Amino acid sequence: MQKTALVIGATGLIGNYVVQQLLNDATYKTVRTISRRPTGLTHAKLDERIVNFEDAAQLTEAVGQGDVLFSCMGTTNANVKGNKALYKFIDIDIPAMVAATAYANNYSTCLLVSAIGANTKSGNFYIQLKGMAEERIIESKLSSIHIFQPSQLLGNRKNEKRTLEKIAQVIISGIGFLFVGALTKFKPIHYTEVGNAMLVAAKKNTPGVYRYTYKEMKSLLSPGA
Repeated sequence: MQKTALVIGATGLIGNYVVQQLLNDATYKTVRTISRRPTGLTHAKLDERIVNFEDAAQLTEAVGQGDVLFSCMGTTNANVKGNKALYKFIDIDIPAMVAATAYANNYSTCLLVSAIGANTKSGNFYIQLKGMAEERIIESKLSSIHIFQPSQLLGNRKNEKRTLEKIAQVIISGIGFLFVGALTKFKPIHYTEVGNAMLVAAKKNTPGVYRYTYKEMKSLLSPGA
């Protein structure tokens, strides 16, 4: 039976990639996106819904009936101009609201993009934020939850310039060989690998909460390697 997938954060690096792959996957009959601006994609299977995220009723209605939720929402401190309340709204409240609605609408699976070290008790605002986002998604009670915790993402952003991120990519890529043993989880990973790992996990009919860092994501892509 073909499924319906919902993607939030569909205009972002990982989210947009995931949408493109889903559109070409026969497993899915409908690929629904919820965003505040168009994805720039066109396809017979694409159900694109442009919403005002601050309108809870509009957002809830846009979720619709479906099977699998890909939660790829995320912003940066620069984009929100240091507004921590807005940062939390985008990274925590929107995904949590969508997940809760998805549960009520009989979705079974959620794939969440988080970050390495996510922890609600961290003194680092970003890491604490991601930990809170994970907790809220788990509270949605969706039966199968897969949380992806990449470290530095590799790859070029088409519609956004992040100079510091590019510098970090160059530096970390150059010392990637140092990330061994317990440090493996901090190795940089290409955004397409994260997206592909999410796509693989989405097809696992296993209830529970699962977390994937570098090694686990690589294992999803190359079973038995």
